[in-house]
Amino acid sequence: MDKQAREARKMAKELPLREKISYIWMYYKEWIIGILFVVIALGTTVYQIATRETYDMEIGYYAEKMITKDTLAALEEYLANYVEDINGDGVSTVKVHPNIASVIGGGQDAMETVQNKLLSELTAAQYPVFFFGDFFYDIVQVGAFEGCMESLRNIEESEDLKNIINPPEGTMIYWGTRTLYDAEMDKPEKVFIHQKAVETEEAILGER
Repeated sequence: MDKQAREARKMAKELPLREKISYIWMYYKEWIIGILFVVIALGTTVYQIATRETYDMEIGYYAEKMITKDTLAALEEYLANYVEDINGDGVSTVKVHPNIASVIGGGQDAMETVQNKLLSELTAAQYPVFFFGDFFYDIVQVGAFEGCMESLRNIEESEDLKNIINPPEGTMIYWGTRTLYDAEMDKPEKVFIHQKAVETEEAILGER
């Protein structure tokens, strides 16, 4: 530290509190803002992780036709009857994440965005179960999606499930149980979740 810097620091120490604060802000503003930004970002992330609601099963729903909030709630309630209390909170809960993209009205860009989201979720092994409309049912069996689904079944195999979702006339909805990937085979939690997904499928739709 050179003489000029030492004198500046000494002078700063002798300043009144208000002027000292102004001095610190003037010379260290960027550092202070940077540190505050990091602290806030970390705090927000920790809070979101700590308060995020957990479910016993999460399901991706990909279709071309909208699903109403009431239908979604009824579907989650129905599925919860067939799902175990995996997280141990004393109640069985299911969360269905809807992703809707119209082949006709949504535009090519919107459709590609939803397809990319689906591919990302399948690659990341995000959900053990999916529901697919006709368009997505076709694409998950070819190309980059091929092999991702272990089982694909028409929900008409379950009268209850069909009545709850009530697909628009001329359309179908399919249940898909995701394949357990090789990278998951040595992870007991992943194997367990996959097993429960298969059990849930067969409890609702009957044995394969």
